[in-house]
Amino acid sequence: TVYQYNDTIFPEKVKIKKIENFEQALQDASDQDAFICVQPEILEDYHAMSRAACKIVLWVHSPFKEGEAAKVADCANIKRVVFVGRQQYDQYIDHRICKKATYVFNMFYGKLAQYQRKDDYEKIVTYMGSIIPSKGFHILAEQWKKIVEQVPDAELYVIGSGSLYSKGARLGEYGIADSEYEKRFVPYLTDEQGKILNSVHFCGVLGQEKYEIFNKTAVGIINPSACTETFGLSAVEMEACGIPIVTKAEKGLLDTVRHHETGLMYHKEKKLADDVIRLLQDRKLNQTLGKNAQKFVCDAFDPEKLTKEWMKVLEEVKMDVPAVYQKPTGFFSNQGKWLRIINRRIQAVFGTEKSLGEIKAVIKKCVGKK
Repeated sequence: TVYQYNDTIFPEKVKIKKIENFEQALQDASDQDAFICVQPEILEDYHAMSRAACKIVLWVHSPFKEGEAAKVADCANIKRVVFVGRQQYDQYIDHRICKKATYVFNMFYGKLAQYQRKDDYEKIVTYMGSIIPSKGFHILAEQWKKIVEQVPDAELYVIGSGSLYSKGARLGEYGIADSEYEKRFVPYLTDEQGKILNSVHFCGVLGQEKYEIFNKTAVGIINPSACTETFGLSAVEMEACGIPIVTKAEKGLLDTVRHHETGLMYHKEKKLADDVIRLLQDRKLNQTLGKNAQKFVCDAFDPEKLTKEWMKVLEEVKMDVPAVYQKPTGFFSNQGKWLRIINRRIQAVFGTEKSLGEIKAVIKKCVGKK
């Protein structure tokens, strides 16, 4: 049964129930084996979850806000927390929420006909994502003129808007993003008269039309700052088309992009231009990474494989089987993972419970008070 607020269209065989609020869904699902909850407003809905008569599986797509992870850990009715990526899971290995956590990658079926790039693709760089500070579009904008200096016939296509996640957002003079944010990046993309450069194309939010752009794209850009990124589905979609990705080697993007295999990943943001230029100029490398990217998506995010992982999670919840700790296997510098590993060992020896994130929050408050 799928509970929804709006009239989203599902296949005919799916049982749909429209609800007015979250608590109504929990009440209706009281006779079910499990209720998969897509990250509600945890602090607001905590009491409803703590009173629920069903086992809750929390499917977490976004970073927890302050205090939320502790609430989830303390809620007896939440039996499992399913993160969308390995890096997101590893961020909580020293938090008590880990005792009920696991991860299952987002599914993506990469074998559809539209997921193809022309062999004679053009020197097009495509950014896809919301045009807000946390998605880092300004990092690309600041380096665009450097890219054009080295590759004069390069073009930039921007798919997305400052109102992608907020329909009521007040946009700036160019109608691209929030007024203050727009002032931050527009000077890098305009000429002396204030006109958008001929090499830059703002496309807004697109549906199926985006595949016409993907079809001729040389390089994909996803969240140049990597901020708040738990997975990076846009990166996966572009990779499925055979487009190599340039982005930052941090957070969830480490799960969805492979450095020197499906794209190029930088540690210092000022290196973005160098990576883009390299992929625009080195056609052999570009094509190799593009082909690897298609295979990677079909292997790593295959729905048939990941459905089995979900079924395993749900069976464990039904049978009250506890979550098993999954020891980190790589990217130890990502988000201070090595410190979390050390802190977990300290907790085991001294019986403490404070996670690295909680310690940081306490320090932040103390410094703020001073």
